[in-house]
This record gives sequence, C-alpha cells and structure tokens, in this order.
Amino acid sequence: LMAGGERSVGSIMAIDPADLWVAADEDFQEWVLERAYADNPAQCPLSADEDDPTCSLIHFAQGSLEVVHDDLRRVLPPAQLKKAIDILRVVGIDDAFVVRRELVNYKKTCLNIQRCATQLDRDLRQLVTFFKGSDDERIDIDDERIYVHSDRHTALCDALGQCKGALGVMSDLRQFVKTVCCVSRHPAKATPEYLAGLPRSLKHLRKYVRCAGDTVASQRGHTAVNEVHEADGGDDGADFHRGEESGAAHLARAMDGFANLGWPPQIVSFVRKSLVAKGAVKALWMHSELIRGLTHLDEYLRLLRGCVTELEAMPN
Repeated sequence: LMAGGERSVGSIMAIDPADLWVAADEDFQEWVLERAYADNPAQCPLSADEDDPTCSLIHFAQGSLEVVHDDLRRVLPPAQLKKAIDILRVVGIDDAFVVRRELVNYKKTCLNIQRCATQLDRDLRQLVTFFKGSDDERIDIDDERIYVHSDRHTALCDALGQCKGALGVMSDLRQFVKTVCCVSRHPAKATPEYLAGLPRSLKHLRKYVRCAGDTVASQRGHTAVNEVHEADGGDDGADFHRGEESGAAHLARAMDGFANLGWPPQIVSFVRKSLVAKGAVKALWMHSELIRGLTHLDEYLRLLRGCVTELEAMPN
C-alpha cells in the first residue's frame, strides 16, 4: 500500500475504501469517480438520479448480482461490505436476481412454444378444411338423409379447438412474462399498463373463464358465475391494483436495512444509486410482479377447472 491509502493499479491510482469511508462530502464524488472507478468510469453509479424518471440508465451493466457487489467492493471497507451483502440477501435481492435470470430464459421458451403452436394451429386448420365433407357418414332417418362428420374430422376439430385454446393462454402467458421482464430499472417510472391492468390484461384466459361460467349458468341455472366475474375486479374494474407495488416502494424497502447503521450519508446514497443503476431494484420489482400475476393466473385456472368439472359432469 502507498501513502495515503492509495494503491497502484497498473498506471492508474486506486483508493482504499477505508479512505472513502471518512472522505469529506466535497471529496467523495471526485475520489470515487477518478480513483475507485479509474479503470471503468462509465460504470460509476453516482450519475444515476433515482428521483428523475428522464435519467438514462441504459449504459450501466445490469442483470447480475455480481455487478452490484462489484460496486460495493469498490467503496465499502471489508466489514461494511459484508454487512451490506447480508442486508441485500435478507431483503431478497439475491433471490430476485435468480428469478430475473430464469424469467428471461422462460420468456424465450414461451416464444418458441407459441411459434410451434401457431404452426400446429395452421396445419390443423388446413386438415379440418381438407377433410370436411370428404368422408362424411350418410344416415337415413325416417326417409330423411343426413350426413354426420366422420370420426376423423371430429377428432381434428377437437384437436384444433384444444390447440386454439392453448395458444390463447400461451399468448397471455408470454405477454405477461415479457412485460414483467421489461419493467423499468428506474423506480420513478410507472408500472407498465399491461401489469397495472391485471387480471383483465389476461384477455384470452379471462374470456375462456367467463364463457365457461356463462355456459354452466345456462345449463344448470346456478353457478359461481358471480365469482368468475369478480375474479377480475368486477365490471367496474375497481380492484385492478390490488397488491401492486411501485419501483420506488421496492427501493425504499431495499434501503430500510441501511437506515439505522449510522453510515456516512454519501455512502448510503452511493448504495442507493447502485441498486437503481445496476438493476437490483428492477429485479425486486420483477419478482413482485411475477408473484402478483401468478396469483391472478392461479385464480383464473381454479375457476376454469371448476367450470370444466361441472360441464363434464352434465349428461350429454
């Protein structure tokens, strides 16, 4: 170590985190930018403004817990570094980054499934059209001749209906996952409209649940149809935002653990900016929106299974 706590990194002077810990306010930003980030100044999060939604964060690396830890290692002494890492783990940032990575991969999987299902839907439509009427069975009833679709054509129609339904649900699922992956890193920005409109944004699944409920109602004269309609907040949509949290709320929750540590304000501000710039707040937001969306999906699927069970129990 050189005098003043500085150490040499090639031809660039770096600074010991212990010196940053006691640095005066007027020196802190300069020392961090010119010394702690001398090897990569573009990744210094001090330029991030968490209160200004027009502040661009596009040039900051994100998507990995390691980029957050790298920021902390550059500024925090070892004891404080361990404390900060423990706080982030307790808040759930470690798990949120794992969920983020898996959700991005799942989004790509949904796209491939949707493409395959779209091609299958097209093939089945062609087969249904080709075999329509070509091998119908003729039946004579009371001197009246009627034609009944063959078992092959009926099976193709059933398969087409199932494929169309699955494709609709997969479209909803992919759009939901894609929108979750696209929430903003910036906590001052609003929740995407698609997520704010849940569960009504799940258009295909919502339509299937309502149609199934209405069908049961028409057959039995009673059903949980009101429950079906209430699942998406009722007709007035008054319950759209239940459980929704803003990015700012996730940032505040992440910083709660640092509130009573007595750390220098410039250090706490640096941690805050790092969590925003390097995607930690976004990962928490994604995790929260995923759980909220899955709650709506589970409710719709529960209602749909109930309607299907009732319909299957009805006499033909």
